[in-house]
Formats: sequence, structure tokens, C-alpha cells
Amino acid sequence: VCNNASIALSRFVREKDVTLESHPSMLVGSLGSKNRYFDFNMLFEVTATVAIDLNK
Repeated sequence: VCNNASIALSRFVREKDVTLESHPSMLVGSLGSKNRYFDFNMLFEVTATVAIDLNK
């Protein structure tokens, strides 16, 4: 088991209709959760980068 990297999944929860630049750094709780989604594309990019870096 390798513990050299971790990915905080909560960082990929986004608000609909909010640009990434003005997006809050952390969303907490479930109030207003119907206006949120999980950014799987960004998770893919980060996971790929981490895997490449750890494979060096």
C-alpha cells in the first residue's frame, strides 16, 4: 500500500452555474445540495497526474 499521495474528494464538489474562479474553496453541509455536482473530469485529471508523478 502506498501512502505517498491522497486526494480530498470534497474538493471536487462544485456549485452549478458558478465559474471555477469564483467557486468557494470548501462546501460544507447538505443545505443547497441539489445545486451541486461532483466534477469527475477534474478528479480524472488530478488522479492521472498523481499516478504519473508517483510512477517516477
